[in-house]
Amino acid sequence: MEYELSLRFLENALAINSKYHGAKSLKVALSHHLVARVYASKAEFRSALQHEKEGYTIYKTQFGEQNEKTKESSEYLKYLTQQAVALQRTMNEIYKNGSNANIKPLKFTAPSMSSVLELLNTINGILFIPLSQKDMDNLRAEVQQRHILHETIKGNHAHLEVEDPLMKPEPKEPCIPSTETT
Repeated sequence: MEYELSLRFLENALAINSKYHGAKSLKVALSHHLVARVYASKAEFRSALQHEKEGYTIYKTQFGEQNEKTKESSEYLKYLTQQAVALQRTMNEIYKNGSNANIKPLKFTAPSMSSVLELLNTINGILFIPLSQKDMDNLRAEVQQRHILHETIKGNHAHLEVEDPLMKPEPKEPCIPSTETT
């Protein structure tokens, strides 16, 4: 609920990402989305829409319309638009009817813990790739094969390093050239 502190932090992160990664990078798109989420939590839907549109444009340019991130951003834009319209209707009702206005509460959805963790992992560059059971079995088999190969190579090197006294060549006596002439 520390909206102002969050907003200050995220806007600084947006500026840094823009400076170092370019205004059209995926990190900037994610930063715009996070800033939009804070503005939406503060019911500042105009600012939230502006930032989410920036993020959506980047995702659409980078990935196209059919990408999951582009679709998520599009859905969030729709949600923000609905919330902005509901807020404006509420304000109009208050101006029109004063204290007798029938005010419907706005829908604020706090992000789920899994959503927050996913965003933090994305920000920190941690990607989770879902694997099927078959993929996991193949990966285990590959790791086991590499381990066996590594142990075999390590064992061969250890065998080569141990000196067998029977295999050691006998030292030769030094050869001194003769100075005699015949």
